[in-house]
Amino acid sequence: MADLVITAANVVKTSGVVATGTSGATITAGMAIYVDSADAVQISHAVTSATTAAVDGIALNAASSGQPIDYLKAGGVLNLGTTLTIAKPYVLSTAGLIAPVDDLLTADYVTIIGVATTAALITLTLDASGVQVP
Repeated sequence: MADLVITAANVVKTSGVVATGTSGATITAGMAIYVDSADAVQISHAVTSATTAAVDGIALNAASSGQPIDYLKAGGVLNLGTTLTIAKPYVLSTAGLIAPVDDLLTADYVTIIGVATTAALITLTLDASGVQVP
């Protein structure tokens, strides 16, 4: 996949609901995350399983394991610090990264992150289909 090159220092919430959790891994701002069964915030991954392909939000700050982390939930609007293509859907890629929908690969679990509303902003939909690309 051609993942977005996200500048973590430029990740900024424009609007939406922010949740806080405890990181279960080393996470960077702009990464897609999910909350596991032990309530730890983990890095989402499109190729591991339907469970890890779930996305509960996008990290707003960096955190090491055991540290607090804030994340923007579905419905929020976010500047990822990168250039987006207006009206393009973006999906979960590997290791918390985000890519254009056209770059999904065979066997990837399809999780829609959101749609670019401007060249800088994405509105988060966070829809984990549980379905793999054939």
